[in-house]
Amino acid sequence: MHDSERINVGRRAFWRQLAGMVINIGDHSREEPQLFLDDIPKLPDAVVKEMIPVWMEDVALDIREDGIYRQSPQGELYRAHEFCGREKDMVDQYSSGKNLCAIADDVAQAAGLPRHEAFTAARRLFEKLCEHGWCHPAAAHFDGEGE
Repeated sequence: MHDSERINVGRRAFWRQLAGMVINIGDHSREEPQLFLDDIPKLPDAVVKEMIPVWMEDVALDIREDGIYRQSPQGELYRAHEFCGREKDMVDQYSSGKNLCAIADDVAQAAGLPRHEAFTAARRLFEKLCEHGWCHPAAAHFDGEGE
């Protein structure tokens, strides 16, 4: 590999990527099932509630009061997702370290909504944003069962 072909990544990014690769290889060697973003809608609420939403690092998004904007290949800014209800309040908490249950509880309290209604809205939004490839759970969920 020539110096011009090397990719310069920071030390933290290198270790994060290396750890992810080792975990992935270990999971495959033990034949443990992998979670894909399109599997999230199939998971029970109890598992999804514990997921911590984070934004994809390589996706350029412009979050505004009325929605999520992207840039088209022609360089034009367009609204790719229009916020409804309290969705803006929810996405403002992504990458905060809070799980979906805590985010929904915050929104329920601020808006005077029932907790289950706020969680349903938070889950639908998270699933939609994952489907677009804009966000993902911060880490796999492990409940400690079956070990």
